[in-house]
Amino acid sequence: MKSQNNKMKAIRKTCFMSLFITIMTLLSSCAQDPTEFLEYHKMVFWFNEETSRNLLDDGAETLTFYVDNEVVATSTVDDVFWTTAPSCDDSTAITANVLISNKRYKIEIKVKDQTGFVYYYDFTNTINPLSCNAIQVGPNINLK
Repeated sequence: MKSQNNKMKAIRKTCFMSLFITIMTLLSSCAQDPTEFLEYHKMVFWFNEETSRNLLDDGAETLTFYVDNEVVATSTVDDVFWTTAPSCDDSTAITANVLISNKRYKIEIKVKDQTGFVYYYDFTNTINPLSCNAIQVGPNINLK
């Protein structure tokens, strides 16, 4: 009889724990915003002739492009520049296709050289999904 009572208590505890875990899981999933989702944002990074010259004169060899601290593109620093923003379809442009939450209002953009020096840093709220977002590196370029 005592053994049977112990088994029943163990079964009740197991059922209670299972119920508790199920309720907690359901409650945590309710906390998520059902209207939030990730969308692709096309980006093209570009710089004008003055910025290109400044990068070369400053000894930059490669650039790494970050969106929200994630690497999205890399490029060598050549004598290349654009007078206007290139298209996201331009094969010579520095492009990225980034997944960003539709609920984000500020996007952090950073460009570093091969030594980790930050040449460009900005927060922007002008990133639009499914369209080409041109990000001009500079004119707030930092120099070593």
